[in-house]
Amino acid sequence: DKELIIIAGDDWQTIFTWMGADPKFLIEYPADLEIILKKTWRLPEKVLRQALSYAETNLRSGVFKEMQSTGKKGALAHIRNFSTRREEDINQLVQWVLAELKKGHSVMILTRTNSQALHFFGEFYKRGFKLKSLKKSTKWNKKVEKVGNFFDLLHSIIEIERGTPKREDFKRIGWACGVITEEEFDKELPLTTYLKPNWREEIILEKIQEIWGRQARRFLEKILREGLKPMDGIPGGHELYIDTIHSSKGLEADVVFLINEMPRRRWRKFFKSLEELEAEARVWFVGMTRARKALGIVWTDKAFRLD
Repeated sequence: DKELIIIAGDDWQTIFTWMGADPKFLIEYPADLEIILKKTWRLPEKVLRQALSYAETNLRSGVFKEMQSTGKKGALAHIRNFSTRREEDINQLVQWVLAELKKGHSVMILTRTNSQALHFFGEFYKRGFKLKSLKKSTKWNKKVEKVGNFFDLLHSIIEIERGTPKREDFKRIGWACGVITEEEFDKELPLTTYLKPNWREEIILEKIQEIWGRQARRFLEKILREGLKPMDGIPGGHELYIDTIHSSKGLEADVVFLINEMPRRRWRKFFKSLEELEAEARVWFVGMTRARKALGIVWTDKAFRLD
């Protein structure tokens, strides 16, 4: 009963299918007027050409859109034979990320699954990076009023290991070890009150699980077990985000590292139809198109088809 209905979107980016997203709403909906926007205000030339080439090959049931870039050249890199479990490969990725952060660039590391994102979270936290999540509703963001959230606690552990803690960092560890309560957080006690020599063993993991969940407890256990080795030269206030491709939709960063790894080695047997295959291809298209300046596609031995 409305005189005017406007439907706006991109059929190549309809990836939340379990919430009802369907490219057919954009492709097949009867319209009196269709407008295709041909200018991208995000993607430089090299990243755009890679994304369009991928779309033309893999997203055949949609409407192909030839687009114009921002006019900047940008950068594109294919990183081959990468193993997400090989220490030297992770170290190389860390160095690349660190180089971009030192330039003042924001960086996203995007994975296909939450478990993959959690793995990279751990690897970068061990090295002293202060990471951010793209998810707005993650349980880890739940705040204990005076203490902060789970990320704040992790950052305090990093600062203590690095040797550059503030009083609040000591207080958070003291709270996690049960030395002080949340109500006592504002008191100015001697620093030796908060931090005991064996503080790592004194952290009450049951408290961590009760507030932030079992996954947070397991993550903290892994960090404490493997130890932290903070790197030198990490710029303060850096913007490093690690999360899934789905959580990055609608967002962007200067530099994106897209970890091309599927949970199943034989993903071709997992997708039973062309529609399922294209639905997965749309996810990877979204991942490619988050980059404002540079895109690095990291190929593993369990890679999805991206060329």
